[in-house]
Amino acid sequence: MTSQDINNTLPARVSVGVFIQNSKGQWLLGHATGQKHWDIFKGMPDEGEAPEQTALRELREETGLAIAPSALSDTGIHAYRSDKKLHIFKAFL
Repeated sequence: MTSQDINNTLPARVSVGVFIQNSKGQWLLGHATGQKHWDIFKGMPDEGEAPEQTALRELREETGLAIAPSALSDTGIHAYRSDKKLHIFKAFL
């Protein structure tokens, strides 16, 4: 078995993120540290942390915004990269 075969059998990690949109239809994005692209606010869950908690924590840590859990709408888990999936929430502020 090659290292490629082993990598293909590993389960994909699931990162949790939030799309934020305001009443004017504008999206809030952040500049990814050390990268040239803009991105949504996301990160890996802490052990035992529910996806909603991760979404709220990452948003607060990366933007300072604290929103109510009821503001989140779950869009599900989406393909992202071969080694990673994204569990995405959206919120309209």
